[in-house]
Amino acid sequence: MVSMHSHRGRWEREKFFNKYRSLENLYAALIVPVLEGKKEFPDVGADWIFEYLTLTKLVDRAKYEKVKELILDRIDFLLYRRSRYPELNIKEYEDKLDEIFEYLEALELEMPPAFPPL
Repeated sequence: MVSMHSHRGRWEREKFFNKYRSLENLYAALIVPVLEGKKEFPDVGADWIFEYLTLTKLVDRAKYEKVKELILDRIDFLLYRRSRYPELNIKEYEDKLDEIFEYLEALELEMPPAFPPL
């Protein structure tokens, strides 16, 4: 028997992949507006940091350092300037961020093909 949860998860995946047919589309929706000053990076969680850096490295390596700079500024804001309570998800990684960034920067990533039709 298939649960409603698995149907909802499939629907959410299909919706996501229909909206972002390629990594370029995802980059255009998530990163470009930040570079243009129209949006800010998320203010909760930490997973977006690594996903956005990896996405930038795959789609537009020339912008990697700029995106990294903006992300580091956002991390600083979320840890020290937003309020007296730091974003705990980022705080958990704080001592390892340099090591994680070095690892990401050393990876040789290739752009995968576009997602196949659903």
